[in-house]
Amino acid sequence: MTVSQSLAPCGTAVLDANVLAPLVKRRVMLTLSQLGLYCAVFTPRLLDEARHAQGRFSHGRAERYRSEVATLQNTDMCAPDPADLPEISLPDRDDLHVLAAAVEYGASVIVTENIRDFPRRHLTPLGVEVLPPDRFAERAIAMGHLPLADIYTRLSTALDDQDTEDLLALLQRGGLKRTVRLLSPPSETAVTSNRR
Repeated sequence: MTVSQSLAPCGTAVLDANVLAPLVKRRVMLTLSQLGLYCAVFTPRLLDEARHAQGRFSHGRAERYRSEVATLQNTDMCAPDPADLPEISLPDRDDLHVLAAAVEYGASVIVTENIRDFPRRHLTPLGVEVLPPDRFAERAIAMGHLPLADIYTRLSTALDDQDTEDLLALLQRGGLKRTVRLLSPPSETAVTSNRR
């Protein structure tokens, strides 16, 4: 975990493998955690699942993922055994390890593209909600009260020094449309009307 849970505006969130595998989502989510907007949790099993998903990508992308993840694997997080947590259940037992990580590390959110795999009726009693990465990133940025220029700079660096227009286009292609709207500079019309 990168920041104290009590100091992070969005608390702690488990990043599912489908968020860790795609380059843009992974780098955005990890950058927001590094900025102190939330505390990211990912277990060795989630990293392995994301690495396995990389097999569907080009060799270059898979290599980039392996080198990035090598630094993440130096964390002290372990994968809790769902069998040790009899109070948790999900329709698909293969997803229990994600919920177990949320319970074990006190995460209030599971960030995943597979929202339907985590029904609210199973999560709410545990104080956990599920959000797609775009909604979570939007929430973290809005709650964090960091200057947008600082977020731009860090995201640009994390995504290979993109300028603002290219960065927003990259985020849009990466499925982070809400995040793009939040980070987009005000339109010329809005700027003009504010000056009156």
